[in-house]
Amino acid sequence: MAETTLKTLIERFRSKPEWQSADPAVRAEAVLRLPSSEHDVVLALAREDADPRVRRAAVKKLSEGPVLAGIAASDADPGVRDEAEGRLAHMAIHEHDEAQAKAAVAGIREARNLAAVAKAAPLAGAREAAIRALADPKLLASVVRDSGDIPTRLLALGRIEDGATLLALALKVEQKSVAVAAVCWRGQGVRDSVVMGHHHGRLKDALDEVSGPLSPLLVPLPRFAHLGPCRDLRDGHIPPRIVAG
Repeated sequence: MAETTLKTLIERFRSKPEWQSADPAVRAEAVLRLPSSEHDVVLALAREDADPRVRRAAVKKLSEGPVLAGIAASDADPGVRDEAEGRLAHMAIHEHDEAQAKAAVAGIREARNLAAVAKAAPLAGAREAAIRALADPKLLASVVRDSGDIPTRLLALGRIEDGATLLALALKVEQKSVAVAAVCWRGQGVRDSVVMGHHHGRLKDALDEVSGPLSPLLVPLPRFAHLGPCRDLRDGHIPPRIVAG
């Protein structure tokens, strides 16, 4: 009887799956090979394994936004948190369902990941959610420069408060309607610095080159609802007082 029990224990030990190995490197490799039918095991390893290498490997196998958001917010290891946020950003960019894409954005905290979503997500709702969660002026400016969608660029522009950043955008951005909005945004501050500086001629050229009504771009954006001296831009006009200061 004792011999039978010992054989049973030995056999059970021999058949122990690799994800239960005492070696974390073996566990980390094993979790990547687990099939979708072992989702509960993957989830448990992502949340509870003592080694961050194993948790990070398990996170690579997860696709539920709320689960990833929880790990991104609470895991003790920065590498695991980064992996979870990276997965959320990937979901926000590649998800075809807007509600799920926005839910993924809601779990992102790192500004660089929000900026990546704002630039690359095909769904407008996901891009807008990322921009509204983003506060870093340099990263917002990168969205203004790099996004291929004009309403997205203007929405990011409307989140920038820093006058120097707005001036730099007005001078460098290629899309003229965005340059004009940068000059006009936030009242006199930027325009005064332009009129008094050596950049005035370049900005006047940008204003002169704008063609077509800007109304479809500016009117829907709350931050551009009161453009002050620049409000005529919403109707496609460039009043002389803009370039005159």
